Amino acid sequence: MQIPREAERQDALAAAVTGRTRVLVVSHVHSITGTCLDLDRLGQVCRGHDALFVVDGIHALGAVPVSLTHVDAYMAGVFKWMLAGFGPAEWFDEAKRRRYHEAWRQPGALTGMVNWYRATPMHPPTPTDPGAARLVLDPDDVRVRVPTRVIWGMDDTALLPVLLDGLETMGDDLRVTRIDGVSHWLIHEAPARIGAEIRLQLGH
Repeated sequence: MQIPREAERQDALAAAVTGRTRVLVVSHVHSITGTCLDLDRLGQVCRGHDALFVVDGIHALGAVPVSLTHVDAYMAGVFKWMLAGFGPAEWFDEAKRRRYHEAWRQPGALTGMVNWYRATPMHPPTPTDPGAARLVLDPDDVRVRVPTRVIWGMDDTALLPVLLDGLETMGDDLRVTRIDGVSHWLIHEAPARIGAEIRLQLGH
């Protein structure tokens, strides 16, 4: 459904549920705007109309409190805010978890991370916004002019190695280092190798 204004998302969704509604599917935290919905309120509205309430929590789990009292199905993954899922994650012990939480609690930290989703045009089209379809890129406009080293974990199941195809042609001096046996969290899984690659790039 079309949301007239982002500030009205919660009210618009609640008002759209009627006796004809069979299921309401929402994102707990919107990937583009960062809007966080009140699941208890929407769930109660759905119960009042005998409708199922299904929630996509991929951008919420581990970042905001989750109440499932009035939710019929909540789907999420642990590879975002939970920092797991792409590898064995032995590195993510309690001490590192505390350090991440301390960093996220700094003023503006979470806002800064969400701003990427707010700003990107890479989203599906809506009735009033063509989204990614409006992008017409001139290769010269996105060409990287400074020396660049890309380090990629070949076991990453979110950013697949196929994304590297043709990447080296996008820069004047762009080199790709592929590391086997390393996933999305390569800086934690292979810190010594990453440090060596950075020193190599810097000429040390």
